[in-house]
Amino acid sequence: MTTSAVVVLGDALDCLGALHSESAVVLPDSTGWRYARTVVIGVNGAAATSRRGLRTLLRRQAQDCIAVCRQRPTLRHLIVVVDASPTIAEDAVLTVCDEAAETTHRWIEQDCGAYVVVTFVVVTGCDNSELLARRVVCRAGQIPASDAHGVVNWREIAAASIQDLTADHYL
Repeated sequence: MTTSAVVVLGDALDCLGALHSESAVVLPDSTGWRYARTVVIGVNGAAATSRRGLRTLLRRQAQDCIAVCRQRPTLRHLIVVVDASPTIAEDAVLTVCDEAAETTHRWIEQDCGAYVVVTFVVVTGCDNSELLARRVVCRAGQIPASDAHGVVNWREIAAASIQDLTADHYL
């Protein structure tokens, strides 16, 4: 695992607070942003109280992800951190996020001609932002491999690394 620059964009989620303290994180307006190999995007899905609403929100987010990829051709990891509305069942949130991860990865390949690993992390109920930050930075340092896209939830990454979980899901 290597350490690479990580940029945090999107909605300001409470659970991402500790991520800003990590040494790998650079500000979007710093010179390090040009060399960022990982972008973390926070998505506050509290207003999307239905499966359809969440799907629409994440489809718009996929378009934003393509724009980020066009700006940064060195991008290798895109981690979308979703804080979903508790009114949507967790299995439905995971299904919608899995579809969004696959769609985002495919659109980036088609529009940017780049292989970017897209990981959606559902953090609804996250109670340890320091652990989340460590897991995200660890994922950012992973060499892009066979898991082109995936989704994990907070309970899973509280117990194991994101790369282990996405590899297990892939297999």
